[in-house]
Amino acid sequence: MDVDQHENFPVASVLLPKALRAPIGIIYQVVRTAGDIADEGDWSAAERHARSADFRAGLDAVAARRARASALLFGKLAGVVAQYRLPLAPRGAWPAVAAVVPARNEVDVIAQAVTTLLQQDYPGEFHVIVVDDHSTDGTADAARAAALQLQCPDDRLTVLSAKPLPPGWLGKVWAQSQGIEAVHTLGLPADFLLFTDADIGHPADAVAQLVARAEAEKRDLVSLMVRLRCDSFWEKALIPAFVFFFAKLYPFSWVNNPRNRTAAVGSCMLVRRSALEEAGGIESIRAELIDDCSLAARIKHRGTGRPDPARRGGAQRLAASVR
Repeated sequence: MDVDQHENFPVASVLLPKALRAPIGIIYQVVRTAGDIADEGDWSAAERHARSADFRAGLDAVAARRARASALLFGKLAGVVAQYRLPLAPRGAWPAVAAVVPARNEVDVIAQAVTTLLQQDYPGEFHVIVVDDHSTDGTADAARAAALQLQCPDDRLTVLSAKPLPPGWLGKVWAQSQGIEAVHTLGLPADFLLFTDADIGHPADAVAQLVARAEAEKRDLVSLMVRLRCDSFWEKALIPAFVFFFAKLYPFSWVNNPRNRTAAVGSCMLVRRSALEEAGGIESIRAELIDDCSLAARIKHRGTGRPDPARRGGAQRLAASVR
């Protein structure tokens, strides 16, 4: 790219020393490309990742030019480039994913949650398992009805009833274990498991974004802080404070350090299946009250895997509470 002739390169660049125009122009184009990808909400996952190829090319160009620019320049702009880093499509076939959704008396929200999962624009195999945890309000029927309304293929959604809760288990974790067991008994392909809640709505590219980040960054766990609904006075007063103090208790960049304690958000956790098994399986947290953080800790400290807890950046549009 001849940045001196590029129509989008700022006119004021002529005031810069000529040796710095090329690297600054490259970074300018990288940021513009990333912004376009982030702002265009109508693109499919495939289109979004195709555009990401331009972004990767820009980053490669920045790296190639680094030796020709001052260290001070790139020291100041490195943070700008990093915040626009997007996950790229995995090389080769996309891994298979199974979503596990425990649900107990969620008839008012389960249909919306299931609909957003069944409408995922994911290039690989994707299956949704809803575990009805002894509901008394017709939650299971509402989940099935959502699939019927979408005319979804029968092999995309499984709704099952949880077995009686055994001693020593907490209800949600037991329901999740039933979903994991169904993956095995049904012979479903699942390189990753997506743990999410019955009151969470997901953007159409959520699974693709989570998997792309896990594969590109070689992570075993990717978790996002969902956007919590704030409508009433008390919701607006208390929920932002909750998120603020969560981030203070578990600073996102700090918990990503392998030497520090970790955290995750149970409403949106993508876990590599092999890593979960190596960490002792879901039964290893069967009695943990804070199940999400406990699971992240076991995966993080079992070996060399690097979980990515509570990331909220790049072009990802957040999953959101529908309650």
